[in-house]
Amino acid sequence: MTITKKLILVPIIVLLVVGVSSTFMLDFYLQSVWKQRVKEELSGIAASAMVAVNALGQDADTASLDALADRLGKSSGARITFVDGEGVVLGDSDLLLEELHQAKSLKSRPEIQSAIRGGYGFNERYSATVDSESMYVATQVTSKHAAAQREPAGESRFVIARAALPLSSIEKSIAGIRWRYGLIIIASLTSVVLIALIASRLLARAIANERKGLEQRVAARTKEISLLQNMSGLLNACTTVDEAGKILKQILPQLLPEMTGAISIVKSHRDKFSVVAHWGAEWPGMESFESSQCWALRKGHYHTSKEQETNVVCEHLNDNLQGEATCMPLLAQGETFGVLHLINAASHASDNQFKIAISAAEQIGLALANLHLRNDLRQQAIRDPLTGIYNRRYMMETLQQEFSRAKRLHSTIGLLMVDLDHFKRFNDTLGHDTGDLILKRVARELQKNSRAEDTVCRFGGEEFCLVCPDISLENAQYLAEKFRKRIRNLDIRINHKPIDTVTLSVGVALFPHHAHDADLLLKSADEALYRAKAEGRDRVVVSLVNKSGVKSQFLLI
Repeated sequence: MTITKKLILVPIIVLLVVGVSSTFMLDFYLQSVWKQRVKEELSGIAASAMVAVNALGQDADTASLDALADRLGKSSGARITFVDGEGVVLGDSDLLLEELHQAKSLKSRPEIQSAIRGGYGFNERYSATVDSESMYVATQVTSKHAAAQREPAGESRFVIARAALPLSSIEKSIAGIRWRYGLIIIASLTSVVLIALIASRLLARAIANERKGLEQRVAARTKEISLLQNMSGLLNACTTVDEAGKILKQILPQLLPEMTGAISIVKSHRDKFSVVAHWGAEWPGMESFESSQCWALRKGHYHTSKEQETNVVCEHLNDNLQGEATCMPLLAQGETFGVLHLINAASHASDNQFKIAISAAEQIGLALANLHLRNDLRQQAIRDPLTGIYNRRYMMETLQQEFSRAKRLHSTIGLLMVDLDHFKRFNDTLGHDTGDLILKRVARELQKNSRAEDTVCRFGGEEFCLVCPDISLENAQYLAEKFRKRIRNLDIRINHKPIDTVTLSVGVALFPHHAHDADLLLKSADEALYRAKAEGRDRVVVSLVNKSGVKSQFLLI
């Protein structure tokens, strides 16, 4: 059963039950109480008749008693009868004066007998005169009269005043009350039905509106959850901070509409933050700031500029900032990776917007932590821990990629194999710490003096390798000579004392001149390096191997 039907049926059923039960109660009341009330009224009428008879005094003859009965009957609505001690009718409001002599004696009536014996009588019985059940109350009163002229003059006789009322008039009054009560019940029932119908319609409309609002809220929450999940998935798939910034710039305006926002990421300097993405209106703040300029970073949790009737704005935001600004640190595993900035120009952010912002900040912090962790692991996997340059594994991957690109674009690849001369001597005489220092300085010089597109890596031990895409053989040889001279001129000191000159030998090979694949090119450059070592070190030698791996004198430079 629907709520609407319940709203209509339940009040009707309740009202019907109340109406039926109250009807039975009313009948009981009318049967028990109403008759008692009528009896009391008849007693009062009889008592009034007694007073009136006493007021007649010596004038209380049959004519005057009959006239008195007529007056009392008209005023009270009851039948008034006066009888003497023998039951002779002396006056009756329903009989004419001429009919009194023909009236039968009423001495046998129970109420008359009770009045004669005790002064008061009551009875309910059928009356042939009015052809209905009637209620009778009789009262005795002493009076002097000569109505019947059967007693000596001046002798005292008692008169019985009887008041009667047909039970049909009582039933008629009861029926009127019942009708009025029934009309009240019907009117109440109709009112309840109308009120229930109106209330059901209003309730149905309110339920429909609430359901519509709830569906809209559910749809909005579902969209927000979907956007948060999509953002989390995309952020976890990003490989760089720039990619993460582009993703956030697309999704956060949908999660936090009508807001201006930005994402600041911590840079290599742990105290420096830079804005990598912003959306909405023009960003009213610095593009780069220090942690001391942001209250959220100083507090360790979010900071809202307009909070508890204060207006404390972070230093990295403009002083004339309009609206409310909120900064939320992007935290994960106890470390800060950035800050989420939100500016609501219209008013205070709602609780739902604030919860979404907190959820977004948590997911962004975790994603940045994972990104940093992946980058750290990747750097550890591809970089040499001592020198910080790429390792042999990364060099081989890069070489394969460059070969694919060079074959597609019909370009060249230069490969330089570099080896430090007599490096074991430095380790043996000066110690491994000095050897490590020399390796670091050489790696730094190679990286600093190479081209931006070149890949510098540590091949192993004191041996380095450079992959140089899009280079001619002459330029590759020139670059190798440049390295050789720079390393030879290095000023390396241990405890303020210079060490012996560091020299290196370089082997140069070029695709497609000396090899047609990566392995053969590496082998050609390595062969050239051995020749440089064999010819006295501290020199640059170009490979003498052609594509097929056969040495050729025609490749000498």
